Amino acid sequence: MGYKTMNDTKEISYSIKGMDCAGCANTIETFCTKIKGIQNAEVNYAKSLLIIHVLNGSNAKEKLEKGVAALGFQLLKNDLPSSEHIEKSSCCTNHLEKKQKKTDIKNCSPLINNNDSHYHDNEHKKNIWLPIFIFSLAFVVALVIEYFAKTIGFAAFTALTLTGLFPVAKKAWIMAKVGYIFSVETLMTISAIGAIAIGSAEEAAAVIILFMLGETIEGYTARRARSGIQSLASLLPEQALLIKENGSRITIPTSDIQIDNLIEVKPSERIPVDGVIHTGMSYIDESLLTGESLPINKSVGEKVIAGSISTDGNIIIKATRLGIDNTVQKMIKMVEEAQGSKSRSMRSIEKFSRIYTPIVLLLGTLVAVLPPLLFSAPWIEWIYRGLTILLIGCPCALVISTPAAIASGITAATKLGILVKNASAIEIIGKVTKIAFDKTGTITYGHLKVKDIISFKNDENKLFQLIASVEEKSTHPLAKAILVDAQNKNISLLAVHNAKTIPGIGASAIINDQEVLVCSPVYAIQQGVLDTQQENQIRSTQLEGKTIAVVLLERNAIGFVSFSDELKSEAKNSILKLNKMGVRSVILTGDNKISTQAITSGLEAEIIAELLPEEKLSHIKNISKSEKIAMVGDGINDAPAIAAADIGIAMGAGTDVAVDTAQIVISRNNISAIVDTIELSRKTMKNIKQNITLSIGLKAIFLFLTIVGETQLWMAILADTGATVLVTLNAIRLLKYKGNKIKV
Repeated sequence: MGYKTMNDTKEISYSIKGMDCAGCANTIETFCTKIKGIQNAEVNYAKSLLIIHVLNGSNAKEKLEKGVAALGFQLLKNDLPSSEHIEKSSCCTNHLEKKQKKTDIKNCSPLINNNDSHYHDNEHKKNIWLPIFIFSLAFVVALVIEYFAKTIGFAAFTALTLTGLFPVAKKAWIMAKVGYIFSVETLMTISAIGAIAIGSAEEAAAVIILFMLGETIEGYTARRARSGIQSLASLLPEQALLIKENGSRITIPTSDIQIDNLIEVKPSERIPVDGVIHTGMSYIDESLLTGESLPINKSVGEKVIAGSISTDGNIIIKATRLGIDNTVQKMIKMVEEAQGSKSRSMRSIEKFSRIYTPIVLLLGTLVAVLPPLLFSAPWIEWIYRGLTILLIGCPCALVISTPAAIASGITAATKLGILVKNASAIEIIGKVTKIAFDKTGTITYGHLKVKDIISFKNDENKLFQLIASVEEKSTHPLAKAILVDAQNKNISLLAVHNAKTIPGIGASAIINDQEVLVCSPVYAIQQGVLDTQQENQIRSTQLEGKTIAVVLLERNAIGFVSFSDELKSEAKNSILKLNKMGVRSVILTGDNKISTQAITSGLEAEIIAELLPEEKLSHIKNISKSEKIAMVGDGINDAPAIAAADIGIAMGAGTDVAVDTAQIVISRNNISAIVDTIELSRKTMKNIKQNITLSIGLKAIFLFLTIVGETQLWMAILADTGATVLVTLNAIRLLKYKGNKIKV
């Protein structure tokens, strides 16, 4: 339990034990809002977390704790609730399990790995089916008794019904005391007692058993729908191999890793912390975190993320984050918060369900009363039909239809390396008609590559060998691109002396007693070392959007190297797919027009170049006045535009500011994931519509059949719980989404 004071209210948070379905979450939230003194209550179903705002000086906190306990749930004192402590036993069968000694969970340790998960799962499977088995056995015994003694059999069925009904009726009474009269528990209680009153105790008992069975299956399928993100916890090893200052190695808990600690990771082991490679080289498999299927070769100085696997090399990682603050933790937190948030559709369904239940109760009453009063129809027959309507009208399937689909959609996105921060984002992204892309680092790779090596002396290999040798120790921005290309071409480096970086000019070194200078074209022209033909050749290359470095040997120009950023390999195809989906693209960049057009030629997108950050923001605002727009970027300068768009998307390799501002983060840094996100959003919204149609359609069919006298109580409960299970299973289908298959 955590506290946070805000003006006249106090924020209190609890971890909830025993909640495993969206219906239960809705019940707790509704119950809390009815208590005088509670200003606001929100249940995060994915995290099993309750947050309330209580007026200072009120006794609402005590009422809440007693009331929620009476509803069959337990509020835990837990300052750091996490997925590891999500209760695995069914909230709908808790009343039949043996009471266990209540213990408070102390401050949760960071979410690492739970080696006991299989044990708990097995225990859970055994416990949830035991009450159903006992009740079913008792039902058979009651049938045998009724066969020989009808009166005693009726009493047995009545006792069985009342035993199973007691916790349901208790919940209904508690909810009614705080003003929530029209709960699902109320409908169930009235129907069961009414069935006994008209002599249908056998059917009432069958209804109780079917209700328990339906709730248990619903709980299982609901846990299945939200279990994907919990599996992320297993991506982190429990222990790490720390290298001490004296070179010795000790094993420590992953949660104890500190910034700048050196951690050894052996081949095939998972990396326990975010950091950079300090020593060694290895192919790193990041597929479970980013969705990128191929391992990436990484060496000294390159970033690695917790949870990825060093496939073939022995490397030493220098931690850049604490062991308890890593990429996996952030992903879990982000997705849990997203699954706990509410989209517009979810809020609309909740509002509808609040008026739906009293309407059903009124309809059931009218069906039971009007025909006998107006047409002298048999009372028993029409009361029976009225009770059946109450069971059919339970709103469980309707309430769970949207959150089940949203949770599955968000989890499916996470498996593809797409982090959705809130439920509204998964709903809105599918409705955008235009996407604005930043260029550098989003459409392009964001770093320069060597394109052309032009030698004025007809010896390109020698020229590039001189350049690479000079740049080996240089901090010049182009040095990395040169050295990477030299390594790829297996060019050996020459011995250099007096190597240095000259600010504003370039880099120089002495090679074979001769000075070699790699400089800008502007400096070369100023020094008068280029003839007219060489200048024209350089300018022509610059018009292609390329960056130029001129090489001088003893103050004589001997050639130049050109560099340019490159479109990501998937950029063209992704934008074509977006167009096919009815989403137009525009590229907003601060780079010069010539360079931008050269790099983005062939893309079916509008290009707007030479923009300042405030001009990007202005374009986004103008577009959003007439259509829904998403902004995709990775830099600090993109953050304002990302925030102003209907939906902001950040590339995972971007700055913290961009990632924090965006509502969706593409961790694998691949823009094809944006196509996946939009398609998954549309599939999720389609799934929601299917769920609503299923839940309302089934109820409408059985409602008609009930009025014409073609259903029984046990069929009614199947209509209700069956619809709930179908809705949840339909939502789970989204977990199978593997990425778009749109043909261009």
